[in-house]
Amino acid sequence: MASSRTAGTNENISTFGDGTRDYTAISTWEAATDNVLTTSMISEVLECYDDSTPYSMTSIQFAGAATSADYRRILRAAEGHRHNGDPTAGVKFIVTGSPTFGFRLQENFFVLEDIIVTVDNPGGSTTNVVRADLSGDHRLTGVIVIDDAPAQPGSKRGFRIFPNTGTTILRNCAAIGMNDHGFFLSTGTVNADNCTARDNGDVGFNRTSGTITVRNCLSDGSTTADFSGTFDAASTDNASSDATAPGSNPETNQTFTYIAADDPRIANSDVGAQELGADLSADFDDDIAFRTRDVPWDIGCYEASVPTGSGGGGGLAVIYRRRRRS
Repeated sequence: MASSRTAGTNENISTFGDGTRDYTAISTWEAATDNVLTTSMISEVLECYDDSTPYSMTSIQFAGAATSADYRRILRAAEGHRHNGDPTAGVKFIVTGSPTFGFRLQENFFVLEDIIVTVDNPGGSTTNVVRADLSGDHRLTGVIVIDDAPAQPGSKRGFRIFPNTGTTILRNCAAIGMNDHGFFLSTGTVNADNCTARDNGDVGFNRTSGTITVRNCLSDGSTTADFSGTFDAASTDNASSDATAPGSNPETNQTFTYIAADDPRIANSDVGAQELGADLSADFDDDIAFRTRDVPWDIGCYEASVPTGSGGGGGLAVIYRRRRRS
């Protein structure tokens, strides 16, 4: 089985959380590990614990470490402290101070996994909550960006991705309730697989330039359009609540059913995305809740059709099966 999560070679694991952990500030870990990892031949990992979340923090940039596909920096939620697709659970960060960005990935091969990020932006600036730029080959998996204060002024974008090198990959990520784009993808090469955009202002998945591929992505309830722009020809099996889902085998003008409001997880009663996705198991086989996906795949970050006990997320029981479209 191929997980969507990324393991580093020779991981040196530190912990983040309250005073019982190695670090109580992300910036302190970032500075301490800003090293030549390709020489030390280790991957620096920060595992985050849900000790007292949400954690209030200022913007943080990850830049300057010498990395490779083997030796990289990884920030992830610790096992047992993951949200598993539930935006009310797990490790959560609130970025404060009217920032222009929240988490900014500026070094090659950086990995961000299984955390929730929101933003407190009373000043009305444009905020890219999770931004990956300048470098490339970033990996973002299981990251949920959600707007907890939609009445605030200014533009809040979920993911702003524009790498210069390599291929930046997003898998099982979700953007919920942004008053601007959910996923703003431009420049370079970006692949988004089984990601979900729900109830965002402007566009759910916006491609402005670059080689942008979307597969099994779900976009619902966007103010302007669920998908916008010309996506790469390899795009396939996307779903939208309007007529804009791109690529081959699109599911357009669909109605989706979710477990709860402001939640990216489709319910077992859903007929808009369940069992309508492409099998991407040649690349990865799990969902946002760490459960092994069931064939036919569901579109979006969550696999509603996984039986209870499959994988590590404690999935919901299947109450019915339906035939894939002919």
